[in-house]
Amino acid sequence: ADYFCADGDLIGIQVVTIGSGLSGRSRDYFQQDKYSYGYYLNALGNMLVEELAEKVTVEIRRGLGLEPNTGRRYSFGYPGLPGPEEQKKIFEFMVIDDRLGIHLTSGYQMVPEHSTLGIFVHHPQAEFLI
Repeated sequence: ADYFCADGDLIGIQVVTIGSGLSGRSRDYFQQDKYSYGYYLNALGNMLVEELAEKVTVEIRRGLGLEPNTGRRYSFGYPGLPGPEEQKKIFEFMVIDDRLGIHLTSGYQMVPEHSTLGIFVHHPQAEFLI
């Protein structure tokens, strides 16, 4: 609430995924006892989805006419946002499953696993909470 106008404000909601192909291949390596390949491929997927999320954040900033590094992207389950179960409301409101093929498990984890949902707060004093 510290970063929002009481009279109304806007937030950016971003959902990104690299799909399920890479995680499927990573699981194949694990099943073949090729653990190093599986770990490396999984790590690559983590880096790719994070880079994609950052690219979307840059585009949100550009669209709002903000300077680089103004505002912050918060993800559920990290300090600053409630637990991951709260993202279910956004999934339902934005019909994410039907539109992007991403769904939540009963434990509120996203499938495909290399997917993220973030909320962008444009306030110039927004910072990460520890």
